[in-house]
Amino acid sequence: ISYSMNKRSTHLTIAFGILLALLVGNALFANRAIQGMVDSQKLVEHTLEVQRELQKSQTQFERSMSEMRAYFNTSDSSFLVGWAKSRRELWQSVSELKRLTSDNDQQKGYLAKLEEVLKAQDAFIQESLKIKERDFANKPWVFRKSSLERSKSYIAEINLQIQGMEEQERKLSLDREEKSNKAEGEARITIFGCTLMACVTLLSTF
Repeated sequence: ISYSMNKRSTHLTIAFGILLALLVGNALFANRAIQGMVDSQKLVEHTLEVQRELQKSQTQFERSMSEMRAYFNTSDSSFLVGWAKSRRELWQSVSELKRLTSDNDQQKGYLAKLEEVLKAQDAFIQESLKIKERDFANKPWVFRKSSLERSKSYIAEINLQIQGMEEQERKLSLDREEKSNKAEGEARITIFGCTLMACVTLLSTF
């Protein structure tokens, strides 16, 4: 009887040792799986943040152009104030995009081109303002025609760069959401599997 009890005690000790190891392993695997899921979710949230900032920059750009067109059509200086505000916020948005996409070479390329075209457009607008003050009263049709053509080319190029960035972020978003869902599934399976093994080991001791 004593031998049988000692043998059972040894089996229980071994079983509880295995159970303890499984519980520790379960905790480690679960922590790793959950961390992977959290990291993937952070990437998804980062992509959404970039997309929101892109929408903001697009809105500010369109607003600034609307204000400038209104000024040229009406000569109401209040529209110049609105244009300056929208333009300032646009450049702030571009700076934020640079910060958010500093680890993405393709987006950095789009932003470099966007900055280049925006600066050229700013210079063109300043030139147009001077021409308006000097010659618009005498030759409005000449000014309107040349200004309109150049303005269209700048707008098209700026929209092209913003749309390129948006498309890149959409692709990243889909890829990161897929990885996030995969990481979440793996985390659930890992936790379930380790918990099941721990339960089976515990039951086998009785």
